[in-house]
Amino acid sequence: MKNISLSQISVVVVTMLAASFFVSANEMTAPLGSDTPQIASSEPVQPVKASINEVVFNNLDLDKDGSLSKAEITSSKNEVLVSSFEKIDSNADLLVSKQELAEFVELVKGA
Repeated sequence: MKNISLSQISVVVVTMLAASFFVSANEMTAPLGSDTPQIASSEPVQPVKASINEVVFNNLDLDKDGSLSKAEITSSKNEVLVSSFEKIDSNADLLVSKQELAEFVELVKGA
C-alpha cells in the first residue's frame, strides 16, 4: 500500500478549497455527462422557519398523534408543564394540542 504524506493531503485540501472559492451557485452548470448548460433558478431559497413551540411540541409528542397526553408531558420532566397540565388543557379533553400549548406559552410570556 502506498503511503500518502500529510503534505500531499494538505496540498489536495488547499487546492479543493481554493477551487471552491471560484465556483458560484449562480453560474450556469451542466449535469455530469451533458454538454448542455443548466441555468440555476433565479428564485431565492426560502429557509424553513419552524416556531420554537412547534419544535418543542413535536419533541414532546412521543407517539406522534398530534396531541400531548399527561404521560407525554410527565415524561418530559418539565416541572412547569407537568404542574400546569390542567391549565394548559383549556378544553379539558386530557390532551394538549399545539394551539393550547402556544396559548399557554404566550400567557406565560405575557406574565
